[in-house]
Amino acid sequence: MDSNVVRMHEKLDRPEMLRGSTYKVKTPVSDHAMYVTINDIILNEGTEHEKRRPFEIFINSKNMEHFAWTVALTRMISAVFRRGGDVSFVVEELKAGEEAIKARETAEKNSGKASN
Repeated sequence: MDSNVVRMHEKLDRPEMLRGSTYKVKTPVSDHAMYVTINDIILNEGTEHEKRRPFEIFINSKNMEHFAWTVALTRMISAVFRRGGDVSFVVEELKAGEEAIKARETAEKNSGKASN
């Protein structure tokens, strides 16, 4: 087992304050940027066993077209973060989803060209 993986066995209540970062993400599919905020929880703060790990994620944008699925997705990812363990697979899954979307868009563009 990876010694850097933090396994949590007890339910963690959300502290009053979390440390985090917000990233501005521009995509070619929207005129509006997305703002992705990832807040971390500090476990065993001030001790030699201190660990910082993601606790929740939020995505905001002026583009409300995909609001419902964005809220659902961020709630699911936050739930995974709160369970503990190795959460790096979330990034890999999201990258795979992005690649599938790009492949579908390319196929749709190519099929549109073929019918013209």
